[in-house]
Amino acid sequence: MELGEYAINVLASIIAVEYIDHGFAKKYEGYKRWVFFAIGCSVYFFVLTGMNWFISYEGILCVLYGITLVFYGSIALKGGMQDKILLGLMWILITFLGTFTVYGLIGVLTGKNMGDIMGIKGIAHVFAAVLASVIKFLMGRIVVKFYGKRENLHKPESWMIAGVLILNLLIGLGMFELELGKMSERLRCGLIICLLVGEFGGILLLETVYRKLGEYQKEKMELKFREQQEKSRRENLMDIYRIGREINHWRHDMNGKLEVLYRLQNRGCYQEVEKNMEQLCEELKQYPELPQETGNEGLNVALMKAIVRCKDEGIKFCYVVLGKANKIDSIDMGNLMWNLFSNGIEACQKVRNERVMEVVVRDGKDETEIRLENSVQESVLKQNPKLQSKKVHGEKHGFGMETIYMLVEKYHGEYCCWEEENRFIQEIYLKHNR
Repeated sequence: MELGEYAINVLASIIAVEYIDHGFAKKYEGYKRWVFFAIGCSVYFFVLTGMNWFISYEGILCVLYGITLVFYGSIALKGGMQDKILLGLMWILITFLGTFTVYGLIGVLTGKNMGDIMGIKGIAHVFAAVLASVIKFLMGRIVVKFYGKRENLHKPESWMIAGVLILNLLIGLGMFELELGKMSERLRCGLIICLLVGEFGGILLLETVYRKLGEYQKEKMELKFREQQEKSRRENLMDIYRIGREINHWRHDMNGKLEVLYRLQNRGCYQEVEKNMEQLCEELKQYPELPQETGNEGLNVALMKAIVRCKDEGIKFCYVVLGKANKIDSIDMGNLMWNLFSNGIEACQKVRNERVMEVVVRDGKDETEIRLENSVQESVLKQNPKLQSKKVHGEKHGFGMETIYMLVEKYHGEYCCWEEENRFIQEIYLKHNR
């Protein structure tokens, strides 16, 4: 093999590993992530180069490419093994189609048979290999793009598609083997045209299937979103009920204690009164502060819940409400603020030093401004720039930011966030509906 062929194999290895690497979240960050990427490229390169040494075309042995990518995915990428196997099978088909399409078109243009084309050396071989690599890269990105829009790949429809792809691969490999033999130019041209038409039809079929699946998944996501909102409303009501019962219980106890203090004072037991007063003051410090009336019931409830949660988690919580925040629907305001508070509390729970969460709500003439600051242990925007849920079952979470974005869009507002000195800052502007 010449030096140019080694360079082509390096390029092909990078494209292949980047394909599956682009479709999954990474297990590792920093230099470890690139070390595993380099290992994957090296293994793929040795597999590809080894087969080039012994055979002119790998045929059914191209399944080794898919196995290599699945191996890399299992050690360096997150996600289910079935998902990785499916993308590995798709890469086998992409590899064949990219190579066969280029060689077939060259055969049509030159009139040579496939055996002669595969034996071409020099600049023509480099051109064909680079063109095939470009086609593989583009097809790989299309597959990964469709994959990224899927909710999960463990559905019967997904494996039906995989079965069709594998069947097409086997048929295509048979066609390739035929091309290595003797075949008339007219039959060869017809074969290439049929293959191109079949590829085009397959793309249309995949687009139709994925569009229908996308609609189905959108409906499921909307249903989950509504269920999440309903669950949030129920939790709000239960929190209000619980806090109300605590207040009633505290009021009942307070009445009894005040009566005891009154009787002690009448009897002249002033030292005992002073001692009980000190104890009563300490007990009062244990009760959470109730928020002041803000003019918006949803904001009242969110603040009430946040005060209790922050006290339980050891988070210093401060809030300021300027004006009456009554121009935003109470349910929308409650959902928006509680999702902001939930994300802030979750971030503060990871902080080992002082935990702080501060919020300012300002009601202006034409818009309501919300500014929330909370402590963070490490950079949120570096670790999770898209602010996606990192919980174990990610598909069941992540509704918080979706709700925030949806409500910002509903009120034709703006959302922005940045970081300053271990603080994550969010600002939201909601325009008043007239």
